[in-house]
Amino acid sequence: MKNRRNFRTRKEGGFFSSLFGALIGIAFVVIASPLTAWYAESQHKGEDFATATVVEADSSVEGYLVVEGEAKNNDSLLCPQRYEDIENDEDVKDCVYTEEVTEEYTVQERESCGKLSSDQVKIEYLGDECDSDGTNCEPCYLVEEYDWEEIDSETQYAEFAVGNYTVQLSDTVNKIGTREFTEYLADYSYDEYNDEYDSYYEDEYDEFYEDGYEYESDRDERGSRTQYEIGDIRYNYEYLPTDDVQLVAGDAVGDRISGAADKKPFVVSNLGYTGTLEDLESQDKTTSWLLRIVSLVLMVLGAVMIAGPLTVFTNVFRFIPFLGKRLDKGLDSMISFVAAFIGFLLWLVMYAAVLLLKNIWLVLLVFGAIGIVVVVLVQRGQKKNKDADAEGPQTSEQQTPETPKEEKPVGPKQ
Repeated sequence: MKNRRNFRTRKEGGFFSSLFGALIGIAFVVIASPLTAWYAESQHKGEDFATATVVEADSSVEGYLVVEGEAKNNDSLLCPQRYEDIENDEDVKDCVYTEEVTEEYTVQERESCGKLSSDQVKIEYLGDECDSDGTNCEPCYLVEEYDWEEIDSETQYAEFAVGNYTVQLSDTVNKIGTREFTEYLADYSYDEYNDEYDSYYEDEYDEFYEDGYEYESDRDERGSRTQYEIGDIRYNYEYLPTDDVQLVAGDAVGDRISGAADKKPFVVSNLGYTGTLEDLESQDKTTSWLLRIVSLVLMVLGAVMIAGPLTVFTNVFRFIPFLGKRLDKGLDSMISFVAAFIGFLLWLVMYAAVLLLKNIWLVLLVFGAIGIVVVVLVQRGQKKNKDADAEGPQTSEQQTPETPKEEKPVGPKQ
């Protein structure tokens, strides 16, 4: 590619910036990656749930337990529902948990170089950004970037009863079987919506809905970015109807369940015991694998960052005509590849150490069993040697005298 006259130089990391990156890389290798691996092997919600005592709803047992039965609200908390789903009062349902997240469709101006995303629109061309020698250039633009921005959220929990037990949920609860849906409010800003909130629910529900509300399905055919307009409001709902609750697990103090001690899972579920256990075990597996991948990425990235300062010394090859730039990049890539491979090997060793520490009692038990077997074998060997020594060569007094051989008479020679 030929050099360009009008361009700005891409900022490249010098020695000190690479040295700072190496320090961050050391932190990744020594701290972040091992801690992440440790947490990956510390996912045991399913195992802890299996230790709970299963009790009847009309019992009065305390401690960490599982109770199944029909739930009934003590507090009034209505589920969020689509207007089109409400035909009569019977369609209005109680919930034990609701969450509403309000987002507004916004636009921000920022500078972006290279390929633009589908949510970015060009405003102005700012020129090219290139390496110091005018190669590897990318166009840069001032763009409008469209995205949904959270402007409000509200989470509510209702106190409810399952048999003799009163349950109060909190943010620590593991909710299984929640429902979700999204609504869009077009042509009204968030403030305008709040101003008309009361009348929306009291006198003008139908009129306000017809003028302002559009459901997600109504906008699916408008395309990606042009699907929405600036100022549109989106409501993301998550909720758990009281009728769906089949099981609660937590620490019962008296007749109240409001959490779980010793890091055991506090659970409300729309599934039975077996289904809830399988769901928790699935959560454990998913979380463990995600953390393992993150741990590996941190280790490899850290190793590459530690080797970063070495790439500064390859810059001397840039002054070689024609081949200098390519040689410099080739050596940089080789250094990064070797560092990444070393990082992968370090991760394998580190993860083996984590598994060893997490199962230290099992390891000690195995080595203890091996040690016992070795001691028993040695003692048996020593006993056999002693027995052999005790049954060693007999003394001359104990030996049976040999029977003398009969001498043949020597006759006269003929």
